[in-house]
Amino acid sequence: MKKTLLSLFFLAFAGMSMAQVISFEKTVHDFGTIDYAGNGTTYFVYKNTGKKPLIITKAKGSCGCTVPVVNKDPLMPGMSDSVMVKYDTKRPGNFQKSVTITSNSTVGAKGNTAGQSRSFLKIKGKVGAKPSQNSVNLLNKNKTKSMMAPSSNGAKAPATRPAPVRVSSKKG
Repeated sequence: MKKTLLSLFFLAFAGMSMAQVISFEKTVHDFGTIDYAGNGTTYFVYKNTGKKPLIITKAKGSCGCTVPVVNKDPLMPGMSDSVMVKYDTKRPGNFQKSVTITSNSTVGAKGNTAGQSRSFLKIKGKVGAKPSQNSVNLLNKNKTKSMMAPSSNGAKAPATRPAPVRVSSKKG
């Protein structure tokens, strides 16, 4: 009886070591403070540390403001890839969101579907306040002023167009 149990344990362990395994370099990314409408994109690098192809079947954000993008092609053993996660930074305040990755990895929380497991990624940070309309107007006004250059008659002309040059026809 002990030999049978030991044999079953050995076979199960050997089978797991031959399977596909997803290993993330990190599972949490802290953006710190991000400007309103700033860059809310990060990448979670993972590797197939198993012996069989790894297939990600689903990537889902915890809400519509968190969008994961993942390659669903099989990842061969020893190869790496990444999950891109984009957060909508037009939502001021603190945030903490999650992304669920469903794959055929033998490591991770077991899903409802046979042979599937789940890995969880988290992003967090703070989005700064939305700039007031007055500060946006002032910024646009300053940009317009800096893009203008004086012309020969004192009017402002776009800096991309050179100011007129008067050439004298008199030889002297």
